[in-house]
Amino acid sequence: MGKTVCGKSQTTADIDAPFPSAFYQLGMVWATYLIGVGVAIALCTSVVGSLFALSRSLYAMSNDGLLFSWLSYVHPRTQTPIFAALVSGLAVGVLSTLVELEILVETLAAGTLVAYSMVAVCVIVLRYRPESENQQNHGNQDSPASDQEQLISNKPGILRPKIKSVSAFSKFESSICLSSTIRLMLLCVCVLALSVTMVIVFYIWWSFLMLTISLIAAIVVFGILMLYDPQPSLDIFQVPLVPFVPLLSIFMNLILMMQLQTVTWFRLACWMAIGLVIYMVYGISNSKLNKPLSECEGKHTEMTE
Repeated sequence: MGKTVCGKSQTTADIDAPFPSAFYQLGMVWATYLIGVGVAIALCTSVVGSLFALSRSLYAMSNDGLLFSWLSYVHPRTQTPIFAALVSGLAVGVLSTLVELEILVETLAAGTLVAYSMVAVCVIVLRYRPESENQQNHGNQDSPASDQEQLISNKPGILRPKIKSVSAFSKFESSICLSSTIRLMLLCVCVLALSVTMVIVFYIWWSFLMLTISLIAAIVVFGILMLYDPQPSLDIFQVPLVPFVPLLSIFMNLILMMQLQTVTWFRLACWMAIGLVIYMVYGISNSKLNKPLSECEGKHTEMTE
């Protein structure tokens, strides 16, 4: 675009700032300053928005007991997680000062793609989890009889009624078989993404063979997964076309992640190792899932006061 605006050779344009360089070479110095001011304002807006989401994520994780409890403190006057905002702002400031922008962008891209893939996996697991587990985790065991009858007719995690009547598919009627099918489906998606990357990079016969085998395996396992009933539609918004949409999201994310450099994955692995250490040392023992509901509500009341 900078070359098109300038109308000159690409070597005369600045790679790091093509638009300001192009307008500067055309003698439009005022446009260079205007673009610079616009870029600065856009970056500030993006940083503020990201810090807002980051502080709330720290607050939510701390409120669930996965991070230190003082991060969930809410200021009584501003009603904001002040410690979470201070920690996230300080961390972003230190990293942006000491680390190059290119390294930060690549690491952020890798972390974002991994997080989106994990969300897609969670969507599949939650949709196909048996209803008894959902009721136990959410405390909805005392639902009305009409709701119970509706759930019985279409419970997630079991074979569809038409499939269940066929004796040949009776061996698939188990939670172990369902969980194994989901794991195998995720493995097939990973191998398929790797095969597509191999075809793009190497373009030799064994990469096409690997792609063909992985594609056939993914189709077969996807067909087996479709034998089970997902969670019935609720009044709230839910991801449509499950499990196709989450699997497609995982596949596209893996394709993009395989384009990143090896050193970027090493940096991400270091960050994830730090997070896992915090989770193993503090998060597991302090998680709300391991404590009575009354105790969790009492702690939340103390932090907001």
